[in-house]
Amino acid sequence: MKSFLATTLLIMPAMHTLETPTAQAHSVSHHVNIVINGKVKQFENSPFISNGTTYVPIRYVSETVGAKVKWDQKTKGVTITKEDMNISFVAGQRGATINGQKVDMPSAQLIKGTTMVPLRFVSEALGLEVAWDAQYKTALIGDTNLVELETLGLDEVKLEVLDWSVANNAFPIGTEATVTDVETGRTFKVKRTYGANHADSEPLTASDAQVMKELWGGSYSWTPRAIILEFGDKKLAAAMHSFPHSVQKITNNGYNGHFCIHFQNSTRHKDGRIQQSMQQKVQEAANSGM
Repeated sequence: MKSFLATTLLIMPAMHTLETPTAQAHSVSHHVNIVINGKVKQFENSPFISNGTTYVPIRYVSETVGAKVKWDQKTKGVTITKEDMNISFVAGQRGATINGQKVDMPSAQLIKGTTMVPLRFVSEALGLEVAWDAQYKTALIGDTNLVELETLGLDEVKLEVLDWSVANNAFPIGTEATVTDVETGRTFKVKRTYGANHADSEPLTASDAQVMKELWGGSYSWTPRAIILEFGDKKLAAAMHSFPHSVQKITNNGYNGHFCIHFQNSTRHKDGRIQQSMQQKVQEAANSGM
């Protein structure tokens, strides 16, 4: 299927920032492409996704769009200038300054001499148009209008159906992911927090919890729905209900408890049995073609 992206897709979905992207190695993926003004770019230090946030080398991206970058080795400070825009921050420290105004920014990371920053920050600070294509795990910067990714020789991320014996390790506790509801296409963010027989998870924010409630008709429910789960370079067929129950780790998301995400041959905690209604929805997700 050909992938066309118009300039209306300017905000990259599912970009919850992470202060230290190297802190959880299992949630970091280097399978991400960067296309600037219609051309695939190669970097000495590859862009990566960490818990849903794409990090890119700030110097190359900035200079590609005509900005100048200055590095202070002593302070590890970075200054970016473009016309009347002045941006500064210190690698390893949270926050930045734009034209004298302090703004929030997850800490930039210094990796093998290259400063990596969240792509959201690049787009907002430099006024760039940015689009995201989950099918090809590709960020498009600059001229995103009608870019045909198939012609660029990029690898498409394939939907996988994993047995729970594999999925349990592929989606470990602590990993954040984007959930796409198969029926409606709506998305929200989750984090796996518990579970041995299946993935006990929680909505990442109150906004994510609200999307879940709306998908189930205005109230949380035990009824399963088919979903696609995406994190790092993984795209998995799964199923979930939305009813909050038992323990929780995230306390500021307006959701009291956790819900269950099931994969092929995952089982219930209470009796160790496979729930057929969940398995039917996993198969529905697998057959969705998403």
